[in-house]
Amino acid sequence: MTPLPVRALLGGVVGAADVQRPEWPYALLLARRYREAVAALPRESVGAESVAVAVRDLVESACLARAPRHLSGPLPQDPDAAAFVRYLRAETAMTAGLVAESEKLAAAAVDALPAASVWSLTARLVRARALVFLGRLPESLAEAARVRERAHRQGWAAPLLVVESVECMAAAFAGDVERVETWAESLRVRVPRPATFAEQMTYLIAALSLSGAGRPTAAAELLFTSCGGRGLPDLPLFARAYAIDVMVEGSLATAQVAVAAEYVAIADRLDVEAHPMAAAALHRARARLAVVLGDTPMALAQAEASGNRAGDVGGELYVIRAALLQAVARAEGSEVPAEAARDASRAGPQDVTAWAVGELTRLGAVPRPVPGIGWDRLTARQQIVARLAALGRRNREIAEVLRISVKTVERDISTVLRLLAAPRRVDLARVVPMGVPEVSAGAATALTPRQAEVAGLVAQGRTNGEIAEALGIGVKAVEKHLTAVFDRLGVDSRTAVAAALRA
Repeated sequence: MTPLPVRALLGGVVGAADVQRPEWPYALLLARRYREAVAALPRESVGAESVAVAVRDLVESACLARAPRHLSGPLPQDPDAAAFVRYLRAETAMTAGLVAESEKLAAAAVDALPAASVWSLTARLVRARALVFLGRLPESLAEAARVRERAHRQGWAAPLLVVESVECMAAAFAGDVERVETWAESLRVRVPRPATFAEQMTYLIAALSLSGAGRPTAAAELLFTSCGGRGLPDLPLFARAYAIDVMVEGSLATAQVAVAAEYVAIADRLDVEAHPMAAAALHRARARLAVVLGDTPMALAQAEASGNRAGDVGGELYVIRAALLQAVARAEGSEVPAEAARDASRAGPQDVTAWAVGELTRLGAVPRPVPGIGWDRLTARQQIVARLAALGRRNREIAEVLRISVKTVERDISTVLRLLAAPRRVDLARVVPMGVPEVSAGAATALTPRQAEVAGLVAQGRTNGEIAEALGIGVKAVEKHLTAVFDRLGVDSRTAVAAALRA
């Protein structure tokens, strides 16, 4: 395959491949002609190393949710065909929900192929997607950045949409809700209706990202309008399973229990048991509905099944979500210890722990915060804003104390509420640690005991007058100590003092 047909092929331009060529069913798949792709698969048996076998595995995994049979073994002797098969095997594993296997195959393909190769670039895209589901967000973003840089260098725009979708999903699990919403809206504008398999999968990832960011209604609406309406008939079988879980979550978020039950009934008719991650998604959808209906045994059984299927193939984020559902199902009443989030995400990255606390809230639970979850992800300034808000200070008062704009305070309050999983501002009083921050060893050696006391109260958000009252000294003395603190710590603001105490 020459570079031009390869790029046309990947763009879903089926005319770029002759119907007699082994990649023809793959071209039909990318053009969203799923039934034709299955019908075009060769009937006769061919060698395990051939392009035709690799294409068959991918098409059957995507359209029929069948388990792939040829993810290893000898490669074709032709270098171009061998490179194509390497990529196809990694893509097939990802499509089949074999997340850990997909990451390994994609990494091996990247190592084996020239960096300028189209198939090396596409293999990197597969690896970036797999790493998100494995919960390895920093690695995923690094791989996506490499694809972005090389695609720009090669003048190839097509991969950039997939890169953005990977970055969007990582942003969702890092708690950047605004970025997810902005990107999903821009996707609607740039791709009003998905015309290719890649565009359709981008819409699916956008919906999964909105769901992960706590916007289930927006996620369901995005899928409904882009995938053929109720039942999502435009999606290939494996993707429909993921989408149904999103639709169930979105329906329950708007109290449409009957609609959620209808989607679960559709799920019961899908044969995806050979696809671990798709099966995990459908088990989770059933668990969600069972939680709302109060059927605890069903909820626990389905959540456990979801976690087991995802765990078998390394789908760490799905394992975490299943564990959270189990915690909610077991809870007496709506209050669930936030330790459940920490326990659920113990095998995942640190980034996901705060997201897991928010996920408990979205599941209808009221997490009881514990030290170290959410708080440590706030900046020094945001911690001061949180403490002042917890004390009942208004935004304008906080802005005056910290010498920042009211808009900045509003943004910080929004971040604080999200990361601490506090539904309302009044809840900050019970979740914000109000003790005087500990002074780090470095700062302690630079400050006198009295200066350290003043610095600690500054970091707590106290005004000079309040510090004076707390320490039984005059305001002028506080100002003198504070000037010395600035001097010795090499800072020029109260926020910077708080940051220096933690350094």
